[in-house]
Amino acid sequence: MSAHSDCIVSLDVPFYDSSILATGSYDGLIRIFDTSNGNCLKTLTYDKDWANDGQIRPIVKVKFSINGKYLLVKSLDGVVKLWDYLLGRVVRTFHDEDKQQQINNDLTGLDFLYNKNDEKEVYVVNSTQDGRLEIFNVLNKEKLFDEKICSNVDSSIIDVQVMNNDKIYCLNKENKLILYTVTF
Repeated sequence: MSAHSDCIVSLDVPFYDSSILATGSYDGLIRIFDTSNGNCLKTLTYDKDWANDGQIRPIVKVKFSINGKYLLVKSLDGVVKLWDYLLGRVVRTFHDEDKQQQINNDLTGLDFLYNKNDEKEVYVVNSTQDGRLEIFNVLNKEKLFDEKICSNVDSSIIDVQVMNNDKIYCLNKENKLILYTVTF
Protein backbone atom coordinates (compact mmCIF):
# COMPACT_ATOMS: atom_id res chain seq x y z
CA MET A 1 0.00 0.00 0.00
CA SER A 2 2.04 2.90 -1.24
CA ALA A 3 -0.41 5.73 -1.68
CA HIS A 4 1.26 8.50 0.31
CA SER A 5 4.05 10.81 -0.74
CA ASP A 6 5.29 11.20 2.85
CA CYS A 7 5.49 8.97 5.92
CA ILE A 8 2.37 7.38 7.41
CA VAL A 9 2.23 8.22 11.10
CA SER A 10 -1.15 6.79 12.10
CA LEU A 11 -3.48 3.99 11.11
CA ASP A 12 -6.66 2.50 12.48
CA VAL A 13 -9.00 -0.40 11.70
CA PRO A 14 -12.72 -0.20 12.58
CA PHE A 15 -13.72 -2.37 15.53
CA TYR A 16 -16.41 -4.32 13.63
CA ASP A 17 -14.93 -4.27 10.12
CA SER A 18 -11.37 -5.42 9.53
CA SER A 19 -11.85 -5.22 5.76
CA ILE A 20 -10.73 -1.58 5.71
CA LEU A 21 -8.13 0.58 7.38
CA ALA A 22 -7.44 4.30 7.48
CA THR A 23 -4.02 5.95 7.28
CA GLY A 24 -2.90 9.47 8.05
CA SER A 25 0.28 10.92 6.60
CA TYR A 26 2.45 13.99 6.76
CA ASP A 27 1.42 14.59 3.13
CA GLY A 28 -1.92 15.87 4.51
CA LEU A 29 -3.95 12.98 3.10
CA ILE A 30 -6.20 10.46 4.79
CA ARG A 31 -6.61 7.24 2.83
CA ILE A 32 -9.05 4.35 3.27
CA PHE A 33 -7.68 1.00 2.07
CA ASP A 34 -9.19 -2.41 1.35
CA THR A 35 -7.17 -4.76 3.59
CA SER A 36 -7.72 -7.80 1.36
CA ASN A 37 -5.98 -6.39 -1.70
CA GLY A 38 -4.31 -3.14 -0.58
CA ASN A 39 -6.30 -0.97 -2.97
CA CYS A 40 -7.02 2.61 -1.98
CA LEU A 41 -10.81 2.98 -1.76
CA LYS A 42 -11.00 6.65 -0.87
CA THR A 43 -8.76 9.66 -0.35
CA LEU A 44 -9.77 12.46 1.97
CA THR A 45 -7.97 15.75 1.59
CA TYR A 46 -7.61 17.56 4.85
CA ASP A 47 -9.32 20.85 4.17
CA LYS A 48 -7.68 24.12 5.05
CA ASP A 49 -10.95 25.87 5.88
CA TRP A 50 -9.95 27.41 9.18
CA ALA A 51 -6.26 28.11 8.52
CA ASN A 52 -6.66 30.12 5.31
CA ASP A 53 -2.94 30.07 4.65
CA GLY A 54 -2.87 27.40 1.93
CA GLN A 55 -0.46 25.18 3.85
CA ILE A 56 -0.69 21.39 4.00
CA ARG A 57 -1.67 20.13 7.43
CA PRO A 58 0.24 16.92 8.19
CA ILE A 59 -2.04 14.24 9.65
CA VAL A 60 -0.89 12.74 12.95
CA LYS A 61 -3.86 10.65 14.20
CA VAL A 62 -6.77 8.75 12.68
CA LYS A 63 -9.40 6.89 14.72
CA PHE A 64 -12.61 5.15 13.57
CA SER A 65 -15.82 5.42 15.58
CA ILE A 66 -16.97 2.16 17.12
CA ASN A 67 -19.69 1.80 14.46
CA GLY A 68 -17.13 2.42 11.70
CA LYS A 69 -19.15 5.24 10.12
CA TYR A 70 -16.96 8.15 11.19
CA LEU A 71 -13.27 8.93 11.34
CA LEU A 72 -11.58 11.29 13.81
CA VAL A 73 -8.55 12.98 12.29
CA LYS A 74 -5.99 15.17 14.01
CA SER A 75 -3.53 17.37 12.18
CA LEU A 76 -0.13 18.58 13.32
CA ASP A 77 -1.57 21.97 14.25
CA GLY A 78 -3.80 20.31 16.87
CA VAL A 79 -7.13 20.67 15.03
CA VAL A 80 -9.42 17.63 15.28
CA LYS A 81 -12.03 16.92 12.62
CA LEU A 82 -14.79 14.34 12.58
CA TRP A 83 -15.28 12.99 9.06
CA ASP A 84 -18.19 11.14 7.53
CA TYR A 85 -15.62 9.39 5.38
CA LEU A 86 -18.21 7.61 3.20
CA LEU A 87 -19.55 10.98 2.07
CA GLY A 88 -16.07 12.51 2.12
CA ARG A 89 -16.97 15.50 4.27
CA VAL A 90 -16.14 16.98 7.66
CA VAL A 91 -19.14 17.05 10.01
CA ARG A 92 -17.49 18.62 13.09
CA THR A 93 -14.31 20.52 13.85
CA PHE A 94 -12.82 20.72 17.35
CA HIS A 95 -10.05 23.15 18.21
CA ASP A 96 -9.10 25.63 20.86
CA GLU A 97 -8.61 28.97 19.13
CA ASP A 98 -6.56 30.21 22.10
CA LYS A 99 -4.11 27.34 21.57
CA GLN A 100 -4.10 27.38 17.77
CA GLN A 101 -0.39 28.24 17.53
CA GLN A 102 0.68 24.88 18.97
CA ILE A 103 3.08 22.94 16.81
CA ASN A 104 4.37 19.39 16.83
CA ASN A 105 1.15 17.81 18.07
CA ASP A 106 2.34 14.47 16.72
CA LEU A 107 2.91 13.26 20.27
CA THR A 108 -0.67 13.58 21.47
CA GLY A 109 -3.63 11.27 21.76
CA LEU A 110 -7.13 11.05 20.36
CA ASP A 111 -10.06 8.71 20.99
CA PHE A 112 -13.84 8.42 21.20
CA LEU A 113 -15.69 8.14 24.51
CA TYR A 114 -19.18 6.65 24.57
CA ASN A 115 -21.76 7.01 27.31
CA LYS A 116 -22.79 3.44 28.10
CA ASN A 117 -26.11 4.71 29.52
CA ASP A 118 -27.05 6.72 26.42
CA GLU A 119 -25.76 5.58 23.02
CA LYS A 120 -26.47 9.01 21.50
CA GLU A 121 -23.94 10.68 23.80
CA VAL A 122 -20.53 10.54 22.11
CA TYR A 123 -17.45 12.50 23.07
CA VAL A 124 -14.03 13.23 21.62
CA VAL A 125 -11.06 12.82 23.97
CA ASN A 126 -8.05 14.85 22.90
CA SER A 127 -4.69 15.36 24.55
CA THR A 128 -2.54 18.34 23.74
CA GLN A 129 1.15 19.06 23.47
CA ASP A 130 1.02 21.31 26.51
CA GLY A 131 -0.20 18.43 28.72
CA ARG A 132 -3.95 19.07 28.76
CA LEU A 133 -6.76 16.55 28.44
CA GLU A 134 -9.86 17.83 26.64
CA ILE A 135 -13.28 16.23 26.20
CA PHE A 136 -15.74 17.59 23.63
CA ASN A 137 -19.39 16.69 23.10
CA VAL A 138 -19.71 15.52 19.48
CA LEU A 139 -23.25 16.84 18.96
CA ASN A 140 -22.76 20.44 20.07
CA LYS A 141 -18.90 20.72 20.09
CA GLU A 142 -19.04 21.97 23.70
CA LYS A 143 -15.81 21.46 25.63
CA LEU A 144 -16.86 19.61 28.78
CA PHE A 145 -13.45 18.99 30.29
CA ASP A 146 -10.14 20.80 29.99
CA GLU A 147 -7.50 20.07 32.58
CA LYS A 148 -3.73 20.24 32.59
CA ILE A 149 -2.59 16.83 33.77
CA CYS A 150 1.13 17.12 32.96
CA SER A 151 3.11 19.93 34.54
CA ASN A 152 5.72 20.48 31.83
CA VAL A 153 6.29 19.87 28.13
CA ASP A 154 8.84 17.15 28.87
CA SER A 155 6.07 15.03 30.35
CA SER A 156 3.32 15.88 27.87
CA ILE A 157 0.70 13.27 26.96
CA ILE A 158 1.74 11.12 24.01
CA ASP A 159 -1.35 8.92 23.78
CA VAL A 160 -4.81 8.33 25.22
CA GLN A 161 -6.94 5.20 25.23
CA VAL A 162 -10.55 4.95 26.38
CA MET A 163 -11.51 1.63 27.97
CA ASN A 164 -14.90 0.34 29.14
CA ASN A 165 -16.53 3.68 28.20
CA ASP A 166 -15.56 5.29 31.50
CA LYS A 167 -11.78 5.10 31.90
CA ILE A 168 -9.28 7.28 30.07
CA TYR A 169 -5.69 6.09 30.20
CA CYS A 170 -3.12 8.77 29.40
CA LEU A 171 0.50 7.90 28.70
CA ASN A 172 3.04 10.68 29.13
CA LYS A 173 6.55 11.05 27.71
CA GLU A 174 8.00 9.79 31.00
CA ASN A 175 6.15 6.46 30.49
CA LYS A 176 3.74 7.14 33.35
CA LEU A 177 0.10 6.16 33.05
CA ILE A 178 -2.48 8.60 34.35
CA LEU A 179 -6.02 7.23 34.82
CA TYR A 180 -9.18 9.29 34.71
CA THR A 181 -12.59 7.80 35.44
CA VAL A 182 -15.50 9.52 33.74
CA THR A 183 -18.95 9.63 35.30
CA PHE A 184 -22.06 10.60 33.36
